Amino acid sequence: MSENDFSEACNAFLALEVLDVSECSLYLNRYSIETIGDACENLKAFGYRNGRLRGRANNSQAFYIAYSMYDMQKLKMVEVQLSDKGLLEILDQCPGLEIIYIQNCRHRMIGENLKSKLDKVQVKYYNYLINISSFSNLGMDDPDFRDWADLSWDVLREIFDRIDTVCLFVSVQSVCRQWRKLAQEPRLWRRLHLRGDLFPGCNLKNIGLSSFDRSAGCLEEFVVKDLYSTDVLLKVIAERKSKATGLKVLVLEGYCGRVIEDDLIEACYSFPALEVLDVSDCSLSLQSLHLLSIGNVSTRLDLKAFSFRNSRVRGRANNSQALFIADMHHLQKLKMVEDRLDDYGLHVILDQCPNLKIIYIRNCRHLLIGVSLQTKLEKVQLKYYNYLVNMFVDYDADYNIHGVSDDTYYSDYSNSDSDY
Repeated sequence: MSENDFSEACNAFLALEVLDVSECSLYLNRYSIETIGDACENLKAFGYRNGRLRGRANNSQAFYIAYSMYDMQKLKMVEVQLSDKGLLEILDQCPGLEIIYIQNCRHRMIGENLKSKLDKVQVKYYNYLINISSFSNLGMDDPDFRDWADLSWDVLREIFDRIDTVCLFVSVQSVCRQWRKLAQEPRLWRRLHLRGDLFPGCNLKNIGLSSFDRSAGCLEEFVVKDLYSTDVLLKVIAERKSKATGLKVLVLEGYCGRVIEDDLIEACYSFPALEVLDVSDCSLSLQSLHLLSIGNVSTRLDLKAFSFRNSRVRGRANNSQALFIADMHHLQKLKMVEDRLDDYGLHVILDQCPNLKIIYIRNCRHLLIGVSLQTKLEKVQLKYYNYLVNMFVDYDADYNIHGVSDDTYYSDYSNSDSDY
């Protein structure tokens, strides 16, 4: 049914007192509202949706409501472009109005002139922070009232830091004119977090590129998960390194598109402020030469946290990668997944990285944690992945029982092909 068909049908219901189409697929325009107002003279309650959020304020619908629905007692408006002027006109022309519900009417600002009119009318706005179906009283004396547009930058930053980049890009700039202006602030985009598993239908590549452009050199974190366009974004950010000089955190998780290990190494050279590099939970597998390159990069950086996956579990113990990690002298946090280092390799890391505070190990089968190594670990917190509980736990006596995967294949620990 179209809006015009519905409006014409209302001509047959001359005694109609309650009409609510605010929660259906019908979007009423000003002509539909005029037709309904002229036909239903006894209308006491009216709820509708317009559905046009973009563009400037438009009070034409509010004027038709004001001049054709004089006996209105209850009004609900969803996604309507009215401003304070339109709501003032409704209040002036509908003296019997007792309650108004407004939802997603972005142009209304509730200015001083309108506040004085609201003393005798109960106005409720849709509060997204409480519940999807909850309306809160709108009044300056109401404790639930929040003037979001006038919040300080520090408060808004705390709020926006807890919002995913996609939601920030799609929703925040559409709340009101003040927030749209604020959405151009580069500091708002210092965190670029994109998750393909949460937004499978979104064009995350374009959102990521636009968000990076808005950061204007303020980008500090780049975190992606299961994103097919990771290679494109990483390449663009690395090429425009003048805008990424402040990047401190780089995390790749899940499927990383066509990113290869060499692409990651090359990108790291473009991020002089990099402090955290985590690729332990993605499809990349770093070998000795890759760790050598990262170690060379870290001598120019202040790398404090490093996480990687080797994925070559089979074979004899090999400490070559551990020796390259030992060159990252500023490390405070280290995570190793499926690496072939043994106790000697971890010894070297602990000796060469005096600032190391915590180590995560998962499926490092040659690591036995002997007595000599245990004494080294007194000042370092060691956590291993316990497959029995499926989480990282503090090192304990169960390490050799539950610290390896269900695949119980063990190599010969007595042999080693490392070069030390």
